[in-house]
Amino acid sequence: MEVAVSLKKNISWSALTSIGSATLDILKIAILARFLVAEDFGVFAIALVVLGFSQLFSEGGIGNAIISQKDITTRQVSILFNYVNLISVIVLGIASLLAPVIAGFYELPALAHIIPLLLISLPFAASSRVFVALLQKQLALKPIAIITISSKLIGLLSGIVAALYEQGVWSLVYAMLAMHVSALMIAFYYVRETFNFEASFSWREIKSVLNFSLYQLGEFNINFFARNLDILLITKFVGAEIAGQYSIIKNLFSRFGDVVVSTFTRVFHPKLANSTQREELVGQYQQFNVFVVTVVFIGFLGLAINHELFINLLLGEGYNTLFTLVPIMCLWMALRYSTAPVSTLWMVRLKPHYGLYWNIGLLFLVSSVIYLTSDRHIEGIVTGLAILQAFILLFAWCLAYQLLEKQKQFVSLLITRLLPIVIYTSIVGYFFTSLFNADSNEFVLVLYTACSTLPVLTFIYKFEVSKTAK
Repeated sequence: MEVAVSLKKNISWSALTSIGSATLDILKIAILARFLVAEDFGVFAIALVVLGFSQLFSEGGIGNAIISQKDITTRQVSILFNYVNLISVIVLGIASLLAPVIAGFYELPALAHIIPLLLISLPFAASSRVFVALLQKQLALKPIAIITISSKLIGLLSGIVAALYEQGVWSLVYAMLAMHVSALMIAFYYVRETFNFEASFSWREIKSVLNFSLYQLGEFNINFFARNLDILLITKFVGAEIAGQYSIIKNLFSRFGDVVVSTFTRVFHPKLANSTQREELVGQYQQFNVFVVTVVFIGFLGLAINHELFINLLLGEGYNTLFTLVPIMCLWMALRYSTAPVSTLWMVRLKPHYGLYWNIGLLFLVSSVIYLTSDRHIEGIVTGLAILQAFILLFAWCLAYQLLEKQKQFVSLLITRLLPIVIYTSIVGYFFTSLFNADSNEFVLVLYTACSTLPVLTFIYKFEVSKTAK
């Protein structure tokens, strides 16, 4: 029973972190959308892609390596801290020099000034990632919640103040800087007694960790381009204004998927890494899989049914032109986020090269689909990506079967646990879409949530949580 209580407690703190973070992100977009024009968001989206790509190089999967390595020492952690800071400074310099080239390519002169200032956050973000990984490895999820929510709130307030002073796109930049600086300061407070800083460096002592993280670096970089390729191409071919609108809608809806995946990953990544028996690993992974897919399907179907309500509530009527895109995007994202658990599985099995190969194939497939559907505008691109993602999800389940050493228990759990949930939520979603069509309102949202969530939660509790208690 204590194990079940601990699982619920950890999931609750992780959910608070994810939901609080996403809520503040949505509030930031919703509030600043009243002060800024769509082009500001389009320009910042490009700068954010550059920042995200630079963060991949500066962090290089070190955080996941710290969590996945069972016997990592405090000295190795200190050396890794020095390593990520050194790499961050180098990446900061190189990316800043390339800023004018990027600005010229997109014909957006402001990027030449925005990118270097935004990149100052690199060392702060990389350092705080090391500290948060230490806390996550210990399943200290309460401090992580405080770090994440507090820093996001500070960033939100900074952005609002800048917007009130009519700083335009710079409001988004200042918000990002304030968030990363405050996150590092708060994270250091929580690890100050367990983190032993040493002004030393030794390649030999961190070689095993770096071997793991290098595969992660390749995987993250390729995955990053695959995830952001649509924004890059739309900005280039249809302009910053349409790309800005699309970016806002995509970011708002993808926040939900990020919340779900990050909530359960924080809990199950350390648990899977510490599993000592094969049957235990299969059971833990299937719990992880069921939780993610269930919440993702219920949530995105709810967003698809009530998309007009959510968009009008959060952004106003200026984004009504993208109403036809949102249901297709919800289907695409439900399928995409359902594949997320397999990436944690190959990490805890210490096979990071699987992630590299996976994302190389993904980049090729996504690029091909976008190229083949680019003449069909945004709706055509997203429809093509949704069809592709359905096949990728099936392949992810096959890969998980291989990583679990072809355990028939996994196939049995997949059929008896996961498929009934997916089928039931899909039927409920189709019923509500057909019955209410465009007449979505608060009542429809509440009714759908009750009809889809209560039976599924009962099913999960009976087969997953109660099993853990035993």
